[in-house]
Amino acid sequence: MEDVPVVKGRVRLPLRIGVAPYLLDHRIEGQAVLPAAEALNALARAAREDAPERPVRAMAEASFPRFLPIDPGEGRIEAICEIERRENGDRVCRLLTESVSRSGRIRRAKEHAAVRFRGEAPGIPVLRLEQASRLAGEGFRVSPGRLYRELIPFGPAYRNVLDGTLVLSEAGAVAQVSGGSVAGAAGVLGSPFPMDAAIHCACAWGQRYAGVVAFPVGFAERFIFRPVAAGETCFTRILPAGARERALIFDLWIYGPDGAPREALLGAAMKDVTAGRLKPPAWVRAPHSGD
Repeated sequence: MEDVPVVKGRVRLPLRIGVAPYLLDHRIEGQAVLPAAEALNALARAAREDAPERPVRAMAEASFPRFLPIDPGEGRIEAICEIERRENGDRVCRLLTESVSRSGRIRRAKEHAAVRFRGEAPGIPVLRLEQASRLAGEGFRVSPGRLYRELIPFGPAYRNVLDGTLVLSEAGAVAQVSGGSVAGAAGVLGSPFPMDAAIHCACAWGQRYAGVVAFPVGFAERFIFRPVAAGETCFTRILPAGARERALIFDLWIYGPDGAPREALLGAAMKDVTAGRLKPPAWVRAPHSGD
């Protein structure tokens, strides 16, 4: 168990997130919301501005407790980054928004995302591509058309699982994913689209084998070995790792065209956050999946 570092100080700073048109393609139940990968890029930018000498590509203890709605009529989101500075140099960053009561006397902060930036990445066992590409069990192929029309109804900017590549089995999922084609979307952590697309694959797995439409609510660790750029094609492997507190747990790996690991998202927790309003269609559900 990693020792919890002593808190050295805490500060709240303005955090402005530009509302580019492509963000409006990320809609849940008709409402555009900020994707988790975009929230992490925004927090990484704040952490780097606070401590330019500290790397930000190793993350831990992330949580996404509530969606951050996007108003299409606004050019940017006026948010707050609360930075907890720890004595070992780590930065715990929280993405907050504030609401004001009608009287104007009470201000309430809502937390939308939080993550700890660990500085240098510790050594971790790397899942090699030759192992990741082996998918045991009977494969179930899902086309991007059905994936993004019936399972994950996002707009064009977030349709980055490539045609004919998503295969599900009880052992997990494999697919090719794109770094996207949106100019200027990449942040300090690289393109947000490969992580987002890998989560789509995990969501499809949950719909087939667990009978639930699950959204990311946190992860244990994320490592970016080399950021993915826009336009790159990567391979992703989704590994189911059990369930905890009504959440499905996954390990997600992303590999570059040369087969080298580019990202690892470990202990990703995904659960239904719609109180059952969203349900998987019958065609995708495996026999005896879910209830």
